[in-house]
Amino acid sequence: MGIKRQQSVGRALLKAEITAKQARSINYQPGVAKLPLAKGLAELSFEGTPINSEQIAQLVGGGFLDNKRNIAFIGGTGRGVTFAG
Repeated sequence: MGIKRQQSVGRALLKAEITAKQARSINYQPGVAKLPLAKGLAELSFEGTPINSEQIAQLVGGGFLDNKRNIAFIGGTGRGVTFAG
């Protein structure tokens, strides 16, 4: 096998290892953060809160992504701002 071929194979293996390491890291992070695994919009109760449930339902639709807009939820501890449904 030629040197160029060996370098090409080595680069491919290195790229595959980096990709696998990044995937493991992404899969590991939610467990470390202790975030809820999965919840749906139907599991949220907006009663007695100032939250606009219609606006939340629109956000769940993901239209803000098409418009390349960001959203940020701000609130104190225990307010559910890390909820990812």
